[in-house]
Amino acid sequence: MGPSNINPNSKGPLQNRSNINAQSVTLTVNGQQVVVTYSRLQKIVRGLSKMAYLNGETNDEESYGEEIAEDIFEALKQVKKRQKKKK
Repeated sequence: MGPSNINPNSKGPLQNRSNINAQSVTLTVNGQQVVVTYSRLQKIVRGLSKMAYLNGETNDEESYGEEIAEDIFEALKQVKKRQKKKK
């Protein structure tokens, strides 16, 4: 994993974690609007981090899950920006 506490757009640490928790990303997939909230993403990632813990990939299930959720959410925001540029 890369440094997930770094926002690639600001080149510094994420300023306010509570702010990211309230956010959502809306993407167009096959012509339909899909809304992905950060809180929903965290719930999904809990299962992934549990599997990573059981497979020995991490010793800290909670922080591993938070890192993955932040990384995925940032990636979704990048996809959203690309979709806007194509329009």
